[in-house]
Amino acid sequence: MQCFAGSNSRFRDLAACCAGGRSEISAKVPVGFGRDSKPVYVNFEFIDGTRGAHVSISGVSGIATKTSFAMFLLHAITTSGVLEGEAHNTKALVFSVKGEDLLFLDYVNSRLTPAQAAKLRDYLLRGGFLYLDDFWGPEERGRFLESMNMVFPDRPIVEIEDKDSIFHTVYDLDDRYQILGQWSFRGRMRYRAEGTVAHWQGIYDDKGHIMVAMTFNSDVGDSWEWADDPGYPEKFSALGIRIGVNYVVYAMTH
Repeated sequence: MQCFAGSNSRFRDLAACCAGGRSEISAKVPVGFGRDSKPVYVNFEFIDGTRGAHVSISGVSGIATKTSFAMFLLHAITTSGVLEGEAHNTKALVFSVKGEDLLFLDYVNSRLTPAQAAKLRDYLLRGGFLYLDDFWGPEERGRFLESMNMVFPDRPIVEIEDKDSIFHTVYDLDDRYQILGQWSFRGRMRYRAEGTVAHWQGIYDDKGHIMVAMTFNSDVGDSWEWADDPGYPEKFSALGIRIGVNYVVYAMTH
């Protein structure tokens, strides 16, 4: 929430503004420094669902300002003490549609090192969840398999059956179809999708739960990113957003 004063557009009492008009905030999360070099806080009650549950971050495109602040905000929430006794049970699930800096989504990724593969394997075997999207054709799949085989050389990648609960946590998604990326409707990138068939695949743990979910030959990330663009077909976003909701709920409950 922004507060401005006069033509100078300087922040007024931002703490009071984010407290809903009060001068004190009972659940303070630090978000940086104001122009007066004093710490600025927001009211966690507007983030955790008590009084609201939404954060909107804007900034210059292309220099990772928004990504950096999102990571800082998550760090502030988990380390500032605002979670109190629930801090050790709180986890953040991040979906990125802008490259490999957060998760493995969107175009070619760097190959994993043995140390990175070991860390990822440990994370997944301790209950983690990884979603991989937007890799197309045998060449891109080959690069993916090269890294994934380092993580789980002994666990097969299988087609997820329609009856699996990941397709029924919130929405029943038996009738799925290939989700095309915005790039497939223009320019030279169209070739990536030509002649391809969508696959919904996964790697399971010893309890039969999906640790790694993959959408091969689909671009679910674009269906989220371009959902409000009138030039992007609505049917792709309609399915892609439901897939995302199901996968998030599955990751938090399994």
